[in-house]
Amino acid sequence: MKKLESIAQNVNLSSKQLIWIFSIFIFIIFLTTLRTINYPPGEDSYLTLKLINELLKNPSVIIKDTLSFSSRFNPFFSLTEILISIISLTTKLEPFIIAKAFSYIFSISILIIFILILKELKINNKTTFLSTIIFIFSPAFIYLTSTTSHYLLPLFLLTLIFYLFLKSHYKLLSFFLFLFPLINPLAALITILFTTILIVTKNKKLLYLLSPSYLTLILYFTYLIYLLKFSTYFNILQNINPLSLIISDFGFQPGLSIFLLIGAVYGLIPLWKKVPYSKTLYFLIISLFILSFFSTLALILLAPFISILAANGILNLHYKKWASNGLKAVTVAALMFGIFLSSFTFAFNHLTQLPDKEITNALTYLKINSPESSVVLSDPSRGHWINYFAERKNIADSNTFLAPEAKEKLEDIDKIFQTRDIDKFEVLIKKYKIDYIFIDADLKKQLWKTDEEGLQFILKNNPNIIKFYKNNKVEIWKIIKN
Repeated sequence: MKKLESIAQNVNLSSKQLIWIFSIFIFIIFLTTLRTINYPPGEDSYLTLKLINELLKNPSVIIKDTLSFSSRFNPFFSLTEILISIISLTTKLEPFIIAKAFSYIFSISILIIFILILKELKINNKTTFLSTIIFIFSPAFIYLTSTTSHYLLPLFLLTLIFYLFLKSHYKLLSFFLFLFPLINPLAALITILFTTILIVTKNKKLLYLLSPSYLTLILYFTYLIYLLKFSTYFNILQNINPLSLIISDFGFQPGLSIFLLIGAVYGLIPLWKKVPYSKTLYFLIISLFILSFFSTLALILLAPFISILAANGILNLHYKKWASNGLKAVTVAALMFGIFLSSFTFAFNHLTQLPDKEITNALTYLKINSPESSVVLSDPSRGHWINYFAERKNIADSNTFLAPEAKEKLEDIDKIFQTRDIDKFEVLIKKYKIDYIFIDADLKKQLWKTDEEGLQFILKNNPNIIKFYKNNKVEIWKIIKN
């Protein structure tokens, strides 16, 4: 108990508050185990997992992802995947188990650093406690603990670098900034810009410490410009989706709750004069919020800062004098209830996402019973599942915008799904050398209203297609080639 009290004093929290924080963190971890299968929800994790598996077979995947039909440039050096692969080779543990352990280790590390940052920023006890609770319950944190996402390491590095700056550990800060562009260039660009402004504010003479990170960033983007074609940059710009993943209450993931934003806006102004480097922090928060309209990564990086603002706003409402104490109590309670309800709604929707057991069973069957060179057609949202579980090439996935002729490819997939013309279908099948077609129940609902529409009609009436596999939710069709 004395040791706990000592730790509590060092982080500006009481022993009871630390116990609450630890208990809630364990509860969030428990929530992530409630899935019907022992695999993460969504598709993002499977990009990381398939890169690890491919890296174990062929190190060239660091540069090029060969499980895409036409192959494509891999924009990240995948240091996380490299590290997990090395540990897997050394310990003989499954990469998925190591990746899951990494997600828990980095999640708790981010939480600890977050609390330490609040202390260095001289945030008071109550705001620190509430900020931490809100952060743990944020959709971004739940998302990161429940997946093996490549967003986890950038958030860890951002919080770590900010903490090192506050503690004046500049050489260590310089080292991590040097590595950052090799892990995620966009997060590195944001963090290096943020750190530069902080250092200029404190002591311009220290800017030389950032020289290695500037050099790494310049070399990396030069490398990108050299390797990627102009059409790929155009595809990347087309892939930007305004309003993507902003409001979790509208079903986007992992977004911000409306109630969280209300609290954050109310907490924005009062924090201005209370926190060191407040102007620079506000610049970072506003920049990340604008970028969040276009990037899920920026939204993830924004989560801890929004949590601080929301906690400050709620406590300001609580302590402010109101004409009616009853109205004040209802307003504060409604904000708190809304924040936590949004988080639980997000958690339920996120943790019940596909893939499920039927999908993993079907793709495992395909892996065992199909040639290794097989090409599988499905919706791009299923592409990473096909790569990871079946270990077969997809035609497209969520990273297809980095592949050659991405726009044409996506248009052709849509034509295959919607056409009833068998000749047109045959031409496109030959063009992409498709061997199997993967369709699940959710995909059917999204694409067709009846069994006679588009590809559904062709699957029933083309003698060169046979049903290869079927369960309650999945059908896999095989193309017979003459």
